[in-house]
Amino acid sequence: MFLWLLLLVSAISCSNVNMSDDTVDDTVDDTINGATDDDTNTESDNHPILTFAVISDTHLGNDVAEGPLVKVPQALRNITSYGELDAMVVVGDLTDHGEVEEYEMFVDTFTDSTLFTNPVDSFYFVMGNHDNYHSDGHAHFQDGLKHFNEGEPYPLHDYQVVKGYPFIMVSTLNGCNNDIDHRADGTNAYPPTTVQWLEDAMERASQECPGKPIFVFTHIPP
Repeated sequence: MFLWLLLLVSAISCSNVNMSDDTVDDTVDDTINGATDDDTNTESDNHPILTFAVISDTHLGNDVAEGPLVKVPQALRNITSYGELDAMVVVGDLTDHGEVEEYEMFVDTFTDSTLFTNPVDSFYFVMGNHDNYHSDGHAHFQDGLKHFNEGEPYPLHDYQVVKGYPFIMVSTLNGCNNDIDHRADGTNAYPPTTVQWLEDAMERASQECPGKPIFVFTHIPP
């Protein structure tokens, strides 16, 4: 059982995570964007309570070398080869330039069941700096991912409870990849409204899922 209360997953790797625990809190209050999963589960010898994968920087639209239309399917087959997943989180830079056509390629790829060795129950996404390269990047992200949100604009930030564990997805809101040269770049990427939203989501998670790890996903390491 993991002992830490906060795991920050930044967009630097692909990973596959299994969680086991003895108790699951199945009471949730849907007051922040996103539905919740209130299924109760018990641990078995061969099946962990929670299994999820993390992938980032798919860059649909990039045409360097083989390109993402070759590499992303390979990655999806690989990362789903370990068994069925409760969730997959794509942590930023879904597209190369935030173009409408790039989101169409992204959705076509992530809805192609032949690319998944085993099924994935739910998908979650956040914006990265490349997704902000277009001047209408926020709108393209929200409109382009409607398929994964029952036809409604996809939220920039999202709170979900998956098998009793809180998932908090925080988008990067500008095109900068760090704040080394200009501190304002970091503030623009994560403005005070985002920071407050995150604080509220963390408080909600600690109350709804006491004693559980809180998984926070964002693209740029703060």
